[in-house]
Formats: sequence, structure tokens, C-alpha cells
Amino acid sequence: MKKLIQSVVNRIGYDLHKRDARFHSECCVAHLARETGFTTVLDVGANTGQFGSALREWGYRGRIISFEPLSLAHAMLLHTTRKDDLWMVAPRCAIGSKEEATEINVSANSVSSSLLEISDKHVNSAPDSKYIGQETIQVLPLDVIVPRLCDDKQTFFLKIDTQGFEESVLNGAPHTLGRCLAVQLELSLTKLYASDFLFQDGLNRMKNEGFEVFAIYPGFSNRESGQTLQADVIFLRNPSDL
Repeated sequence: MKKLIQSVVNRIGYDLHKRDARFHSECCVAHLARETGFTTVLDVGANTGQFGSALREWGYRGRIISFEPLSLAHAMLLHTTRKDDLWMVAPRCAIGSKEEATEINVSANSVSSSLLEISDKHVNSAPDSKYIGQETIQVLPLDVIVPRLCDDKQTFFLKIDTQGFEESVLNGAPHTLGRCLAVQLELSLTKLYASDFLFQDGLNRMKNEGFEVFAIYPGFSNRESGQTLQADVIFLRNPSDL
């Protein structure tokens, strides 16, 4: 029966995978919560709450603090979390290296929105990622806003999905990063935004911060060529640096 179902699914262009940590980063994070004991997930670039909702589906019951700059996505995020007492939505803001007011580019699909210019390669691979407008937003460093929302005893899993702005988030978070037991970064393997912080740069940066690669999950890919354009990388703090 299993082979028959797989065959039918394959014919219509899909694959079936077992629901486990090999294929779902959120399942991996739920596992790490049990293994490392971190108390809070910092969800930077939450959009409408997809990551947090998946964490709840995989059994994570701890605290989540989500950060989202887009007005519509932020409103939808508040709606998503309205019945979850352990899921906090921070005031609408982007996370970066310094406090400032600036413009964010809004994409048609919302999730590709960025403070950076988008590349033609990105738009060609995903036409709905094209920019359709801008919004004025406030940017805050994690080291500024986290102390307003957390006590000194909380330890973190930090997830950063900021469409090319990951390096700026890290630059504004030296103290917060020191309290992180694990980190997840969305890293581009080729230049998708006006940023030179690519996959290998992320690996080197996190190694220097005292983290080692724990898991890699393919993300955004070109549907025609199969080229992997982005990947989610989970880093675990080296025990010697705890």
C-alpha cells in the first residue's frame, strides 16, 4: 500500500517523506529544545508566523518572541498568536545593526521582502518575489530590544530569516548571541540581494562566534534547473564555549 501511494503521488509531481527531523528544521529545533534546554525562541523575520506555528506542530511548547516589520504581516502575526500565551509578538520593527528609520521593499509574495535590493536572478527564479512597494519602518538591534522583552535568565534559540540582512542582525546582537545555545540562519548560496554575506561567509562567521554546523536544510531553489539558491543552516554552540 505504501508503494502504491508513493507511486500515485509521484505521478502528479510530488514526493512523500517521513515526518522527522531529517526533512523539517522545526522538528530539529523542537529536538534541540529538549537536548539543550533553551527557554526562548527569537523568531527574527517571522512574517505571518509560519515558523512559530510549525514549532508548535512539532511539539515545542516553550516561549517564542517574533519580530516582523511589514504592517500587514505583523497584523496577521498578531492574529495567529492571539490564543498562545507563550508566543509574544514584538512591536513592529526590523532587526539590524543600529537604530534607524528606513524603507523596506515589499515583495508581491511578502516573504521575499527585504531592506536590500533584490537581484534579477531571484526574480527570474521566483517572479512573485518582485517588489511592489515600500513601507517606512523602524530598525532596532537585538541587543536593544531583547532586554526590554526578556529577563536575564532566559537562554535562546535564534532564528534569522531576513532576506540578505542576516549579517546586520548578527552585528547588532553580540550580547544576545552570547546567550544563544543554537542559531538558525537562512543563507544564500548565490547573490539574491545586494549583500555579500553568502553561505560560506555565514559558516565562517558562526564558527568565529563559537558555533558548529548541526544541520542543513535546502530552501529556495530554481524549479527548472534545480539549483539550490538558499539553505537554512542550524548551528549549535560548541560545548567548550558554554
